[in-house]
Amino acid sequence: MDHLGPRPSPETEGDDLAFERATLVLGFGLLALAGWIDGAGFVRWSGLYVSFMSGNTAQLGATLAVADWHGMGEAGRTLLMFVVGVICGELVAHRAGRWRSPAVVAVETALLWLAAASTIEGWGDGVTASVAGLAMGVQTAAVHKADGVSVALTYVTGTLVNAGRAIAAALRGAEPWRKTLPFAGFWVSLCGGALAGAAATLAGLDVAMVSAAGIGSLLAVYAGVLAGRRTTH
Repeated sequence: MDHLGPRPSPETEGDDLAFERATLVLGFGLLALAGWIDGAGFVRWSGLYVSFMSGNTAQLGATLAVADWHGMGEAGRTLLMFVVGVICGELVAHRAGRWRSPAVVAVETALLWLAAASTIEGWGDGVTASVAGLAMGVQTAAVHKADGVSVALTYVTGTLVNAGRAIAAALRGAEPWRKTLPFAGFWVSLCGGALAGAAATLAGLDVAMVSAAGIGSLLAVYAGVLAGRRTTH
């Protein structure tokens, strides 16, 4: 007797696999968006990262050592806003249930539009960076795992470690080479996003932020379609 319950049908397994892969694509898009925002921050705010808190933590320590109070304030503010964003994102995700991804990305997108408005209205770079950092913190709650792979939506250090482990396993014959592909996709997404975001910022911070908000809007719609399809199966 099978005590594990009924086995899923091939159709159900196929739907689950398609959903997981589509969620992985959403992760690629969100990581590219994080890269875009970081690229903008690197160009506009002298290397201040809006989504990469390891870099900002190191910068905070360095500015303390050289008594750069302005730099310390910027790094500290960005760290604080990011953590507040993470808290808000997790609360939204918990409340939204199976609609977590579209709900979280929608809140993130609203914040990115606010950041874009701050550049257009001239509220100051401090406001823009703070709101963008809040948005990046919120983003971390959108997707935690896709296609059996843990998804980090604002950094790739852990991704590169996992990529190295996957390559080592493939070289030993313990895992197929296709297991390395998601990690390569995450790295390319962040790097490509940073390249595009930095290039857009050279044309103007308002251009970069409006574009980022537009990308966020498209990703929110995509996440909503995915969640809708999931609830109908």
